[in-house]
This record gives sequence, structure tokens and C-alpha cells, in this order.
Amino acid sequence: MNEKWFKLTIDNKLLFETSDIDLSSLLNNDNLKIGVTCQTDKLKHEQFEILRLKGYNYIVESLTSDQTESLFSLHAQESLDDLKRVRNGDSTFNKNNNKNNHDSSTLNFLDKQNELKDNLNNNKLINDLNLKLDNLQNEISNSLNSLSMAAATLNGGNNNVQANKQLFDLSKSIKNLNENLGNYHSQFSKNYEDLKSQNEILNRKYDLLIESLNSQSKLIEKFDERFLYFSQMFDKQFKNNEFLNDNLNKLNDKYSSTNDNNKNNLADSAIEEVEIFIKSISYYIKIILIPILVVLLLLAGLVYRLRSDIKHSKVL
Repeated sequence: MNEKWFKLTIDNKLLFETSDIDLSSLLNNDNLKIGVTCQTDKLKHEQFEILRLKGYNYIVESLTSDQTESLFSLHAQESLDDLKRVRNGDSTFNKNNNKNNHDSSTLNFLDKQNELKDNLNNNKLINDLNLKLDNLQNEISNSLNSLSMAAATLNGGNNNVQANKQLFDLSKSIKNLNENLGNYHSQFSKNYEDLKSQNEILNRKYDLLIESLNSQSKLIEKFDERFLYFSQMFDKQFKNNEFLNDNLNKLNDKYSSTNDNNKNNLADSAIEEVEIFIKSISYYIKIILIPILVVLLLLAGLVYRLRSDIKHSKVL
């Protein structure tokens, strides 16, 4: 809405536009509540639209039989003429169009819309209410000055009484106007403060959300570093294990060849000692590697869960 153009959109769809409507003087008044109706091109399947500006339900409260029911916009494929024919009881139309089963609420809406249009047409002075208030205040001020000058020149007692009465009435009217203007200003200030406080609350919640996301990102970075450290340590242990296995294989080959050449008790005892040594080495290797592998698997699962939580919080 601006001074030269008026558009009506719902769900980012343009429903109505014109350059012949100027509501800026009305929207500046917080205590003024109006409703606007308009007709659009039937080829666009938009028969009519209702624009709710401020407190629209209070304006049409006397028009609704059920106080819980509110006016609505019709987005149907049928034209406005079809709805009127259904309301008038066209039996031929009803037989040929079984799918047009309009309920009573839709037909009541047409009556309410027409009645609302009549009420708005009978109240054309609302469009320049603020301008007339300013003009009225200026006229009252001018009249007050004129009467003050006239009262100064009057000599008769009756004329002075009449002038004083007019001055009193004008002063009372000006006082009432000032009170109304003060009420408008206080209401506007209150609404502005409410909006300001709500904006501050939203900003604080947004800052808290950003801080939470940053802290979780730092936590993930720390887990990534620890996971990398354990991966490097695991690789190192794996290389040591391979080195020990190579040495054990060499020793096994050496003692196997010795056992083939020297079949005596000393060789047998040496082979048994080597086998015992190999078994002990394998046992210690298993004790070291299995806990490390379990820890790495737990860390990997924890990191994956944290990543999923972060993605979910960002989506929210």
C-alpha cells in the first residue's frame, strides 16, 4: 500500500490491484476499522475478495447471525452468476450442475457482502475523516478568535452573555477534540511499545539460537580433533602389530627349520618356548587393540549423532 497504488495478495498470489484507491489517510488512524470489498475478473476464478484491515469482525458483527462465524473469501471455479442462480432456486441449473452443491453459508455470505457494500457506500465521509477533523479544528479555532473579537466590541449585556455561551461551547468542543486526539496518540504509543518489546524478545531468542549453534559447532570440531587423534594412534598400533607379526613369522620359520635339522629334546623345548612366546604376544596384542577399536566405534557413533542434531537444529 502506498499513496498511488493498492494491491491485494494472499499466499503471494495477486488477487486485486488498482491505482484509484487511496487508504493512507484511513490506515493512519489506529481506532478506525474498515472493510473493503472488490470484484475481479471472473476469468481468473476470483469472484470477489474481502480485505481485512483492522478489527474487521467488529464492523460486520451486526451482519452475522452466528457470532462465531466470520466472513471468508470464495475461491471457487463457479462464477458469481451461478451462485445467484442457486440462491434464486433455478431448478434447471441445479439438475444440470449436480456438482454445485453450495451450502447456506455461501449464500448468506453474498447477502452479507451486498449489505456491507451498502453500509460502506452510505459512509463515504470515512475516507477523509482525518482531513475533516483537522479542518474542523481549524474552523473552531478561527471561530473562537472571531467570537473573541466580536465579544470585545459588544456593549449590550445580552450580547455578552450569548458570546460567552458560544465561547464556552467552543472551548468544550475543543477540549473534547484534544482528548480524542490524546487518546489516539496514547493508543498508538501503546501499540508501538508492544511491537517494540515483541521485536526485542524475538531478537534475544535469535541471538540465543545463534550462540547455541556456535557452541555445538565448536563441540563438533573438538570431537573431530579427538577422532583424528585416535585414528592416528590406531594406525600406529596397527603398524606395530604388523611389525611384530613379521618378526614372529621370521622366528617361527627359523625355529621350524631348526626343528627339522635337529630333532632333539633341546630343539623341542626351544620350539615350545617360542610358541608360548608367540601366544603371549598375540594375547597382549588382542588386549590392546580390542579396547581401542571399541572406543573408536563409540566415538564415531557419538560424532554421527551430534552431526544429526546440529543439522536438525539448523533446519528448525
